[in-house]
Amino acid sequence: MNDVAASQPSVLLSWLQKGRVDAPIIIAIHGWASNAQVWQELAKHLPSYGILTLELPGFSSGATQACLLDFEAFVGAAGDAISKAKQQWPECASRDLYLLGWSLGGQVAAEMSARIPTVIAGLITLASNPCFVARHDWPQAMKPETYTAFCDNFSANAAKTVQRFHVLQAGGAAKPRELKALMRELMPVCGDDLCWLPTLRWLGLDSRPAYAAFNKPQLHLLAESDALVPVDTPLQQFGEVQVLGGASHCMPLDSGELVARAVSVFVKTHCQFAMDKSKVARAFSAAALSYDAFARVQKIIAENVFRRVMVSKPDAGILLDIGSGTGVLTTALVREGVAVVALDIAEGMLRFSKERAGCVATEGSAHYVAADAEYLPFSDGSMTCVVSSLAIQWCADLPLLFSEIYRVLKPGGKAVIATLGPGTLHELKMAWQA
Repeated sequence: MNDVAASQPSVLLSWLQKGRVDAPIIIAIHGWASNAQVWQELAKHLPSYGILTLELPGFSSGATQACLLDFEAFVGAAGDAISKAKQQWPECASRDLYLLGWSLGGQVAAEMSARIPTVIAGLITLASNPCFVARHDWPQAMKPETYTAFCDNFSANAAKTVQRFHVLQAGGAAKPRELKALMRELMPVCGDDLCWLPTLRWLGLDSRPAYAAFNKPQLHLLAESDALVPVDTPLQQFGEVQVLGGASHCMPLDSGELVARAVSVFVKTHCQFAMDKSKVARAFSAAALSYDAFARVQKIIAENVFRRVMVSKPDAGILLDIGSGTGVLTTALVREGVAVVALDIAEGMLRFSKERAGCVATEGSAHYVAADAEYLPFSDGSMTCVVSSLAIQWCADLPLLFSEIYRVLKPGGKAVIATLGPGTLHELKMAWQA
């Protein structure tokens, strides 16, 4: 590992590899009873990525680290260190930053993401449970009495308890001997460090609000043979979930290649670079004339949206088509006598759509507005219905978008929206992985 790149009291942020200047940076946070050395295996399979490691207090294998044991204080200090790196380090200024956390590190990463959302492009967790200890509304977790007994055993005999913990982490690994050898080589030996017990108690915190608050892409990788985090942990409510076959809880060491593939596909398909809406608008405008020739899936989905709208034809009033594109949906609605406002960020698309609608005999009417869906230029309660087909994935702030949709809808109005979900076109992800 390179020398420590940033050191604040209790925060160690270090370069493991700097990667290409045009590639994203992964900020990796290890789990309890571990340290930053565990990321060496994953780094081998992500050679172009920058990888920064963040040490949890008390586990550093290098420089002496003063222990900041208050969870909120540590998360705040770590967030400040990352924000400063983004602003001041030349290697970070123009690159997307992704937080990746393993086990306890996943909870820490989620809490940091929720606090500095403008700095972080996406959240990735490995074998991590946002609520590690079971609660009445979250049964997929360790029983409270088991967790309490583990903390008590650690207080009584730390070294022996950590040995048992490592055995649990390695349980179910496809190659147990190789994994145990790596664990002996890379994981720290438990001494008399007083930081280990307080950070163990961090696992008793509930980080679900932080997962829910971070509204950017999330990927959660679970291990098929995990003895600590149930494979049915319901993380789908927060983001994309994948289960890695043959992996144990210690997936950074025993499944580095699989983790690297999943991370790479996630970054490439979601938000490899920060969205520049002006570039998006220019790209779609340039593609307007030829777009329909290749947009078979888009047409099918637009037809499905149209049928859902027409099941209960909108009352007299105005329908807003957000991201109207080449006008497939707008034209179909106008044919049925609906008054439509077609809104798109790409003026070239609007011109094409207007020409298309002008070629059909209609009873309705269409108006065309070039604008950003997140800042709708319409008065409150001015729309009877809002529709959108495969457009809102281009919006950066979904809460703002839906607030705007709610604002412009009349009381009792409805919205019919089709967008991409975690499983949409999963064949493409499989092709990337191959």
